[in-house]
Amino acid sequence: MRLTLPDPSLIVLMGVSGVGKSTFAARHFRETAILSSDRLRAWITDDEADQGATSDAFTLLHMLVDRRLAHRRLCVIDATNVQGFARAGYLSLARRHRLPAVALVLDLSLEVCQRRAAARARRVAPEIIAQQAQDLRAALPMLSREGFQAIHLLREAQIEGVVIDLSPARPHACPNAAP
Repeated sequence: MRLTLPDPSLIVLMGVSGVGKSTFAARHFRETAILSSDRLRAWITDDEADQGATSDAFTLLHMLVDRRLAHRRLCVIDATNVQGFARAGYLSLARRHRLPAVALVLDLSLEVCQRRAAARARRVAPEIIAQQAQDLRAALPMLSREGFQAIHLLREAQIEGVVIDLSPARPHACPNAAP
């Protein structure tokens, strides 16, 4: 499977803990384009699992997205993004900067995600992952109304073989751009 994504743009990765968002992002995008909520928590407290730093991490994340988009740089959001309020702020920034937003949904079975998460040093409780999976399922029918230029749902068989090409974005052609 080959995906052509606009550059610059906002790429919102979506998926539950353990789905492989960070691995996927590292495989397909420049390190400087990837803005990770886990990494920002670690920068703030030296612990990416420190949920007490989540508010500060997301404040910093939104600021970095805003500045990168203002400089017309690709932004790849590496966070679960399974709840609408989490995506809304990013979409607003993309509109303000007249750049396209693309949702890349990584969709693996709950069992695979829970197994992967259990094998990681930073553990996420199975019930949290189950709730994220439920939130993701509820979000999928809503995405087309949120303002994404494109939505790509990648299932297990597609994730490993996908090839991503970046293509120059035309800001005035973006359906989610503010008038």
